[in-house]
Amino acid sequence: MVYAAHVVTQTADPDEAQDAVQRAYLPHHLELLPGATPLDMQLDVFRLGTTTAGRLRYGRDVRLLTDDLSQFHINIPLHGQAVSRSGTAEPVLTTPERAAVFTPERPADITWGGDCTQLCLMIPRATVEQELELLVGESLRKPAQFPTSMDLTTPLGRAWRETLNMLAHEYDHRPGLATHPVAGRRLERLLLDGLLLGVPHSYSDVIHAPRPAALPNTVRRAIELLEEQPQRHWSTAALAAELFISVRALQDGFRRHVGKPPMSYLRDARLRGIHDELMQADPRSTTVATLASRWGFPHMGRFAGAYRAKYGTTPAATLRRPPS
Repeated sequence: MVYAAHVVTQTADPDEAQDAVQRAYLPHHLELLPGATPLDMQLDVFRLGTTTAGRLRYGRDVRLLTDDLSQFHINIPLHGQAVSRSGTAEPVLTTPERAAVFTPERPADITWGGDCTQLCLMIPRATVEQELELLVGESLRKPAQFPTSMDLTTPLGRAWRETLNMLAHEYDHRPGLATHPVAGRRLERLLLDGLLLGVPHSYSDVIHAPRPAALPNTVRRAIELLEEQPQRHWSTAALAAELFISVRALQDGFRRHVGKPPMSYLRDARLRGIHDELMQADPRSTTVATLASRWGFPHMGRFAGAYRAKYGTTPAATLRRPPS
């Protein structure tokens, strides 16, 4: 089995501490606050699908300052407290019962207590918005607006906290479930759903609104087949034959209940799959053409256009991204 890279860094040197966190997360300035306690920074980090998950402590009072963020960040104290500020919002006191949520395009300012260990998640904006679209059931009309904190004492918050506890357990028992690529992607989706259902954001009313009647069994089964076997050489006729229905009945069912044809749904599932692989692939041993062919995209031009339309960048740029 191939497991995601798991990196542990421990240092008493401020420059080394800042460099290690920057390599894992993002550029920032680390400031040691007044006090005689020496720095004792430890970072334990691995990839969870497209998400960077890390357990970080400094062992003394410090302050972290960043420029505008390009991804979502969620910090959850496992022990101790921190004071976090996203953009110009009011500072938030975070504890094991309240997480800090940092939205892209806003700077972050964190005063980190010496006794504070935080579970730090960094999630690409495209990953959050893609999962939100699945929950909403349509394309987002505008970027979602999130609060700066999440209450972990509500029923949904407590359920999400249990997922976080399982993730924190992985740091002490590796290689574990979360560090396996397939299981890691599923755990990532569980974390995302808990966040999007547990935080009252600008699309919450849509997510929690009464839903139409459940999908017909044939349409639900068709979606399951496409999600479970996206690399199979599907056609609308082959999918209809698998379900023992006519092509017209399948097309009508998708138009009425999904809002797009079966093969459009399949293309989106394949784009998600290849995006996940590109995010984790080594550019020295992987090519975009090889992955595209494996995922059922024989025409590179069409594939590149569809990928750019969905993710705002090229497949090659995703593959050659700087290491996290």
